[in-house]
Parts: sequence; structure tokens; C-alpha cells
Amino acid sequence: MLAAILLAQDAQLGRSGEYWVRTVDGTAGVPAQGRLQILTRGHIVLRGYKGNEVTYRLTERVKARSEADARRMFGSVQAVTRPPSEVTSLVVSLTSAPNVIIELEVNVPRRVTITNLTTRLGDIEAYDLEGRCSS
Repeated sequence: MLAAILLAQDAQLGRSGEYWVRTVDGTAGVPAQGRLQILTRGHIVLRGYKGNEVTYRLTERVKARSEADARRMFGSVQAVTRPPSEVTSLVVSLTSAPNVIIELEVNVPRRVTITNLTTRLGDIEAYDLEGRCSS
């Protein structure tokens, strides 16, 4: 059984030059001494911090003729936990159109023991982590 814990919201949509830009801020719980798995397409910046929750900012950019077209191209954000394994999974915008540029900034509690990162079409930066990080 998957328990959805998506607390994202505060989605903001606007124009920046020739791009439509959507920014989504959110949080996700992570069990004490838990593990985090991030799956996305695009650039990831991961930072350790003293907080107790995973916080993230997703920024998506796309060239589109209208706001309605841009909204159709943007993907979804989903965070789920699988209670028996103490893993929080953050799955970000895999449903977006291929021409959407994705950047994901994630702040991870330093108590997280393992962070597994998977991205397509992007690179990974990781800073100030106490636990292990793998990609």
C-alpha cells in the first residue's frame, strides 16, 4: 500500500522571456534514519540541512504559445512512502513533455542515511550530506 504525502503546493506560473515557467515548492516527510529516493528528468541539486522534512523546489520551463499549452506540457509531482521499508520516494515530472526543462532543488535532513538519485537528461550536484548518496 502506498501512502501519498505530497504537500507541494504553491505552484506559480508566469512568463520569463520566451518561456513559461512553473515553480512548485513542497515538503515530504521522511522517517527517522530513513532513506530517500529521487527520480526525475533534468538537473538535481541536493543539499543537506538541519531540518526534519525534505523540502524541494521544482522549476519547469517550456516554450509554448499560450498558458493553456504550457499547463498541458508541465508534469506532475508525487511523493510517496512505503512504510515497511522506511523509504520516501520523490518522483518529479516524469509525465512532462520532452521539451520541458526541469531543475529540482532538494534540501534533505542530514539524518537521512541513504539518498538514491536517478535522473534522465540532467546532472547531479550534492552538498553537505552526512549520509551516503548514490546515483
